[in-house]
Amino acid sequence: MHVVHDGPRQAPPLVLIHGSGASSGSWSPVVPALADRYHVIRIDLPGHGQSPPASSYDVPEQAGSLAAALDELDLGPITLVAHSSGGYKHAAQLVRFDHAAHLLAAGNAAAWVAAASGYVDQSHLHREVKAFTGATPTAVAAAPWLAIDDVAWPTSFADVSYPLPGG
Repeated sequence: MHVVHDGPRQAPPLVLIHGSGASSGSWSPVVPALADRYHVIRIDLPGHGQSPPASSYDVPEQAGSLAAALDELDLGPITLVAHSSGGYKHAAQLVRFDHAAHLLAAGNAAAWVAAASGYVDQSHLHREVKAFTGATPTAVAAAPWLAIDDVAWPTSFADVSYPLPGG
């Protein structure tokens, strides 16, 4: 996918995702206000802007494409801002992560969890768990919040840049 970088690379990463029928250029008016404090990353989703068409535009596949692009960028923990349908794609990624985290907490092997949750491989699962929580899959599997509520979110990872439900 086509990616545009603005601001200093050593600054905290801020990923901007556009909605349907738009492109990374949609964010151009706000980039100058953000690029002095953040490493701003704008991604053209498949079939938008300068990215090639996708084989499918369903939300899970688009979320998978976005997750793969973020994996490839290897940014570590990020703040993600999404507009319109770009938010649906991020939500699908959160649902996949939540499912995987609970399978890990149930004692399943990471390789099996990766396959059962739709990750490309175990390292893809590891990178996404690390990005969402700042912790390894082993640490997440041992987190007490998973044992209490299968839809709960971590309070011990409050510094995670991803928005937590209800927040």
